[in-house]
Amino acid sequence: MLRPLAAALAVGAGLGSAGCKDYSIQGRVLETGSDTVSMVPQDSLLLEDGTPVSGARVLLFRDPDSLNRTEVATTVADRAGRFTLKVGAFGTGWMDERWLIQVRRGGYTGAEDMVEMPLDPEKWRVLATLSRGTPRKMADPVRGADVLDNVEQFKGSASGGR
Repeated sequence: MLRPLAAALAVGAGLGSAGCKDYSIQGRVLETGSDTVSMVPQDSLLLEDGTPVSGARVLLFRDPDSLNRTEVATTVADRAGRFTLKVGAFGTGWMDERWLIQVRRGGYTGAEDMVEMPLDPEKWRVLATLSRGTPRKMADPVRGADVLDNVEQFKGSASGGR
């Protein structure tokens, strides 16, 4: 009686861990004169169109517009402006959700944008383009605004706001 139960638990544990496989996506930070973050195909010529920005800090936030926002990955671009974001968050790439990527580097204005993480990260790259200048103020999804600002954001939703 215990053997079938143990076998079922072992199979279930194996299936559960398959969905938690680490997710990695590569990218590049280039100086181009504009400030953008986007997903491009891994063979896009845009990944070579600019000057590499080494030392840029790349941050990834999950659920940046919710009360459950979390910084899930951070990395630094190498001398060629290349980086890899390693994300251990469950469901990355196959759950329908938006992510915030921020790119910061002293002497550059910085860039941030909402993206959807691709199902197959091997076929896609994060492309961040920066321009020289004074760093601008960016969203702080982890600290967020005060509680009243969060309440105002969710007023009128299906579960509240009358």
